[in-house]
Amino acid sequence: MISFVLQGLPPTTNKAYASIGKGRVLTSEGRKYKQAVRLQMMELLTDSMVVEEGYWYSIDITYMFPELLTKTKGAKSPILRIDTTNREKLLVDTLSEIFGFDDACLMEVSQRKVVGANPSVHVVLEKLHAFKET
Repeated sequence: MISFVLQGLPPTTNKAYASIGKGRVLTSEGRKYKQAVRLQMMELLTDSMVVEEGYWYSIDITYMFPELLTKTKGAKSPILRIDTTNREKLLVDTLSEIFGFDDACLMEVSQRKVVGANPSVHVVLEKLHAFKET
C-alpha cells in the first residue's frame, strides 16, 4: 500500500484542460499543478513506494476542503458546488506519470470530500491482484 498527502487541490478539468481544435491540452494551471505534485512527490517518495507491473490497483482519494457549506445569505443551497469527480483526471494522470503505471490498471476508484483545515489530497494506492489472462 502506498499512502501520502499532497498539499493543495487539483484544479477542475475545465480549468486544467483546454480544447484546441479536436484535441485537449493542459492549460498553464494544469501544468503548474502537475509540477507542484512532482516537486512534493520528490520529497515524499521512498523506495517502498512502487507500483508493480502486471497488477490491478485501487486508488482512494480524500479531498480536504476548508468549507463545504456556503456562507452566502439567500443561496439556493447551503452546499458549496464542489465537484470532486472532475478533479480526479489530472490527479490520476499526474500520479500515473510519476509512478510509471497505466491508469487503465485502476480497477477501483473511490473518492470523498471532507472538511479539513488545509486544502489537500490524501491518496492511497493499493495493489489488488495480478492480471489474469482470459
